[in-house]
Amino acid sequence: MKPVRPEPLPVSRAEWVRNEIDRFILARLEKEGLEPQVEADRPTLARRLSLDLTGLPPAWSDVERFENALSPDTYGQLLERLLP
Repeated sequence: MKPVRPEPLPVSRAEWVRNEIDRFILARLEKEGLEPQVEADRPTLARRLSLDLTGLPPAWSDVERFENALSPDTYGQLLERLLP
């Protein structure tokens, strides 16, 4: 059977959605009567990414670079640095 792309789910806070996965997550949160959390600050994101991928806290230089970067792909660049 050929895969079929599901229809986008209706959500009340469309401005929160960045991609279709977000839409599915938000639809479920709304169904459960829950609100999405605000996005973590950059140092917290850098720490979470490092701990998840390496099991170690990030180097302070990585946190500073991530926090001060202006590129829209900063998260992806940090991800690439942390992956073996």
